[in-house]
Amino acid sequence: MWQDYFAPLTTEECIQILKNFQGRARILAGGTDLIIQLKEGQKEASCLVDITNICDLKGIRVERDSIYIGAATIHREIAENESIKKYVPALVEACSVIGSPQIRNRGTIAGNIISAAPAADAALVLFALGAELEVLTFNGLMVIPIKEVYEGLGKSKIDSTKEIVRGIRFPIPSKTAGTSFIRISQRKSLSLPILNGAFFVQVDNGFFTKASVVLAPVAPVPMNMKEAEKALVNGLATYEAIKKASILASEEANPRDSLLRGVGGIRKAMVKELVARGLETAVSRAKQD
Repeated sequence: MWQDYFAPLTTEECIQILKNFQGRARILAGGTDLIIQLKEGQKEASCLVDITNICDLKGIRVERDSIYIGAATIHREIAENESIKKYVPALVEACSVIGSPQIRNRGTIAGNIISAAPAADAALVLFALGAELEVLTFNGLMVIPIKEVYEGLGKSKIDSTKEIVRGIRFPIPSKTAGTSFIRISQRKSLSLPILNGAFFVQVDNGFFTKASVVLAPVAPVPMNMKEAEKALVNGLATYEAIKKASILASEEANPRDSLLRGVGGIRKAMVKELVARGLETAVSRAKQD
């Protein structure tokens, strides 16, 4: 277990502490995953660096053409934010079902990504939106597309003993775009998703001009259903197109058998219905706007 604990007030101070401990310190934000991992010996640290007092890492702001979310912003704040409700209802839907009220009041948006769990709800929506992460390192600032953060099951490119995520940025969806998020689980809270999906579409003059269909856990990392996306773009925004895309997604998905999530073959068959419902909702929201 850890022996030292620091609560810096600035990111510069935080980076310096990490540098001084040379890989023996870890970033602590919500701690909903890390504390359990430390107790169970899955991770090690002789020092915890608590970033919850760094004001620059919190908050949500709408910029000229993008939305920026501070890395230490908790799920409840995102789910209740009026700008997120207006522009990205899918992110509200995802943050509203993470864990329990206690977890949503502690867990952070960056933690949901860095855990590299293939079915992390909020991360899945950010994946569909093409979000980027601002990461502070010993050598300065890096900008990393969220799709490059995942290196395998539970493996993140971002090293919390050497780096700190400052924030997440993604483009504001256009007025003709729609988003949705769907989660299938055995109960409404504190359960692993059997399947979940995030959907983004843009519909102009009755045609799909952009489409992102991201599913989990059907692979070690969140997975873009590329064949489904290709089938949608430049096609008419009709139920027939959605049905075709849902079939292609089901064929492309490859969920494994799991004692907690269910038989892979059954979950694969469920993908078709999940994608159809998610796309229908996203298209409906795009047309409403």
